[in-house]
Amino acid sequence: MGEVIQMPKRNVQHASTEQLKHEWDLWMDTDEEETEKVSGVEFHYEQIHAELNRRGEGRHCAV
Repeated sequence: MGEVIQMPKRNVQHASTEQLKHEWDLWMDTDEEETEKVSGVEFHYEQIHAELNRRGEGRHCAV
């Protein structure tokens, strides 16, 4: 079976774009894979990436 990802209690769609961009930047500064190990993040980077793309803000998380 694959790796388990801890999902947040709050819906990512209710977060502000600014919050998601800030959290994305925090993820980029770490090698961690688990939300609870990264200080200041509520959402997993995969959720943030998908939501920013949905909002038309994908350029912020483009590699």
